[in-house]
Amino acid sequence: MTNENNGTGYKTFQDFKLTNGTSYKLNIGSREGSAGNSAYGLLYHKLQRFSTFDRDVDSASNRNCAVGRHGGWWYKECSFVNLNGLYVTPGGTCVIAGAESGPCGHLHTGFNGGKGLRRSTMMLRRT
Repeated sequence: MTNENNGTGYKTFQDFKLTNGTSYKLNIGSREGSAGNSAYGLLYHKLQRFSTFDRDVDSASNRNCAVGRHGGWWYKECSFVNLNGLYVTPGGTCVIAGAESGPCGHLHTGFNGGKGLRRSTMMLRRT
């Protein structure tokens, strides 16, 4: 990940798996890296199903996180991490008329405090 000041961070996960079937439940194991506080990272989303605007399977009972956060992701009570979120000005926050505002963009809260990232990359490899 890269923030608005070109600072970088990363996380490496052991045992990253998605369940077979239609829910693509996120299973991750131990992690290491420089992307900040894990309580506000991808670990928060462990065991969540992939939710989209037309398939609301997140843990938030009163809203569809994929709509409010502007992208499909493994949402719990919405997100601390959303690498599929709406791209906002790096370092900025998401404010959209008639929609949820706040941490709804392309972000990783543990790394960049809920502000928009400049870029991110997810890489997977079979082990």
